[in-house]
Amino acid sequence: MANIGEYFGQHLATPDRVLYRHFDGEQWRDVGVREVAVLVGRWQAALGTLGLQPGERIAVSLKNGVQWVALDLAAAWGSSSCRCTSTTIPTTSPGA
Repeated sequence: MANIGEYFGQHLATPDRVLYRHFDGEQWRDVGVREVAVLVGRWQAALGTLGLQPGERIAVSLKNGVQWVALDLAAAWGSSSCRCTSTTIPTTSPGA
């Protein structure tokens, strides 16, 4: 069974393809394979400096968005040794 990293790897052949669309606070913006691949590479480099061992976990404090997806891909794609797990924390109080 393929994981998200393997699926992402299949998209590298189409670097201009739009993978995500998100609202940046002012307008909707498309994010293509190339841009995500650059972000994934940066996260992989950062994770690589931590000396993580296979099976170790990392804690993530990012808003749901392209950066979180890139970090998740960095942890799952290729030979990365860690896995991200997520816990949803509301950004507003109930009834707000």
